[in-house]
Amino acid sequence: MKVVSKKLQDGRIQLDALACVAEVTTAYERAYQRFANQMNIVPEQGESIAQAAERKMGIKDLDSVVDKFVVDYLAPFAIDKKGISPEYVPDAIPAGRPKRGAEFAFRLVVTPKPQFELSSYDPVTITVPAEEEQGDQVQKIIGEIMEQFTEFVMDENAQGAVVKGDFVRLRMRSTVGGKVINALTADGRTYHVGEGYMPEEFDQNIVGMQVGESKDFTYGAPTFDNDMNTITAAMECHVEVLGKQVPRVPELTDEWVKRCIPMFSSVEEMTEAVKKEVEDQRKADRADLLNRLASEAVVERFEGHISNEAYEHTRDTLIRNVQEGLRNQGTSFNDYVEQMGGKEQFNMMMLFEARQALTQGYALDAVFRHFKMTLTGKDIDEFCKSVDPMNADMVRKDMQESGHNFALRESAERLKAARFLVEHAVVVEEQKA
Repeated sequence: MKVVSKKLQDGRIQLDALACVAEVTTAYERAYQRFANQMNIVPEQGESIAQAAERKMGIKDLDSVVDKFVVDYLAPFAIDKKGISPEYVPDAIPAGRPKRGAEFAFRLVVTPKPQFELSSYDPVTITVPAEEEQGDQVQKIIGEIMEQFTEFVMDENAQGAVVKGDFVRLRMRSTVGGKVINALTADGRTYHVGEGYMPEEFDQNIVGMQVGESKDFTYGAPTFDNDMNTITAAMECHVEVLGKQVPRVPELTDEWVKRCIPMFSSVEEMTEAVKKEVEDQRKADRADLLNRLASEAVVERFEGHISNEAYEHTRDTLIRNVQEGLRNQGTSFNDYVEQMGGKEQFNMMMLFEARQALTQGYALDAVFRHFKMTLTGKDIDEFCKSVDPMNADMVRKDMQESGHNFALRESAERLKAARFLVEHAVVVEEQKA
């Protein structure tokens, strides 16, 4: 990408950028994926996202729909190209519509991130809750592991009809239009009645049956038609109750550990591994808590005025994050806003969170700058690990390949500043009740 910068009289920086053909092509690929994620479009085998969008939504020209996404994707690269730390990423001003196979020109007017000071740089005082005993947590985890190996055995003494909550052993054969449904056909299957694993109509037929009794019935079962639309099919079912069962958690012995969890040779070895896992997680959680508390404490020393534009942009970003999270959960944004007390209350909450995020970030910037800290590759690695310990390299790669190197550096600097505050803080531990 070619970028020409020009400093304006008001202190902002004008960037005139020209993305090459390959960059525009990549931008469209990313824009298509973003659109598919937002609209929950999953292409069938051998189908492209554009074809899936036309099939599901009737969109003939997906390029024209994702133009805004393309521009949004390219904008950060222009900022990163000039090594600017922006107050926020502004909307780009395109010279025209982007087009595949052609270069694309756009302009950004960037406000450099402002620098603020704190009223004091003395150590902060933070109060943390007393730490919990490790033993209970270790036993809880071992118990959860054992429960995964629960066996169901016949209860020879069980009497009476099947009721909701029973574990029963069923022989069943299911068909739709005479076609056997293999997933719902078995000579013996454990079933927990009334727990939602099958439609309620199925459970209504099972409840009241006696051990040894057989029954034929039909119920409505959700399935898909040829166009993958959800429909309700008439499921014909033959069921025989073979017996009632009771769950039995296996006894924790060295022999059981060797057989079921072969990575360990004994109960002691497994217990020590769980202890280490619990301790590692405790340290990570403790560090996160201390970082958060120290960052919140230093906010009280923040001095300065943050621009309305920064507030509004941060608020809008927070709202988009909420919307995306709700989409992933299948929850209505409007319903969520109503649960939060209505639109006015929700907007006030978002503005408050925006102020907290901005003042905390700028306060940590001030600490980093005041104590003349420098950023190293290790610091960036540490930030990426804090986001996803198991995929730190992927975090770094994603941010770099999306043009957000400036955000990567900023986040790593702020984490380093927060850890510096913790190292020098006066930590008061609450007493247990």
